[in-house]
Amino acid sequence: MGNLTHIAGLWAEHLQLTLRWYVKKKNERFMRFEWNMQEESLQGDFWTDEVLEPVERPAPSWSWLAISVYKFFKVGFLFGESDRIIDVDEVYFLAKSQLDPPESRWDDVYRAAARVGQPEHEVSEKIGDGNTYSDFDESCIEILAYANPIDSDWPADFLRQIVTFSDTSACEDDCNIEFSIKFNYFPGLSLGPEAPSGNAFYVVISEVQAILLSNNGQGTIERRLAGLMLVPAKHMHTWRRVRSWKLRIRIVDVPLSRDNMDEVAIRWCKCTIIPSTT
Repeated sequence: MGNLTHIAGLWAEHLQLTLRWYVKKKNERFMRFEWNMQEESLQGDFWTDEVLEPVERPAPSWSWLAISVYKFFKVGFLFGESDRIIDVDEVYFLAKSQLDPPESRWDDVYRAAARVGQPEHEVSEKIGDGNTYSDFDESCIEILAYANPIDSDWPADFLRQIVTFSDTSACEDDCNIEFSIKFNYFPGLSLGPEAPSGNAFYVVISEVQAILLSNNGQGTIERRLAGLMLVPAKHMHTWRRVRSWKLRIRIVDVPLSRDNMDEVAIRWCKCTIIPSTT
């Protein structure tokens, strides 16, 4: 960890991972402990956007340092979160893959290329406590990734590709599959129901495939995509992050065992569901 490069709250060597932050409600049990609440109801209008510490030092929109410290909300990361009901976090899948014999398999299907960039415009300097430092707000990163405009119907397109793959597969196990799809937006710089503008783009940061065995000779295949929603920024050729998003496609009751898990994983990795625009 000591050799990693810090940039506005993220690690430069792991930008694809640390870019996947979002704002979420704090855990109710933690809330009661933190604020010594015993009988208060935590439903309905209780969850306000009350700010404890507003942002004082500017930070770029892709950094969680651009988020105020809220009383009832905190920053989470898409690689380690789950709702405990219909989703399983990545840490759980990875732990199962390390068992002997393994009970899951994890494959990185796609990762965007991301690196610390150099702004094309003049960077401002600020003076504070006698020290000169670069304004965080002028920091930038460069991303080469797949993207689609906001008016594209991603979920429907993904479903069509899954169905096409199932119908054309030479393996009988791929036929008559059952699957579900879940697409979520997550708050960005604003907690309110900010409507995306017509010039926004979905940008894919990562796509993974996770396979999990069950005890009845069946298994589950999950394809997960995570990324950012961007809109044009004030400088030419720059973009501003407004939200993050996650797409999960879950294929259930797949004939699966430890003997064929690798074969199934390789076969389904060929089902490409990322967009075609770069």
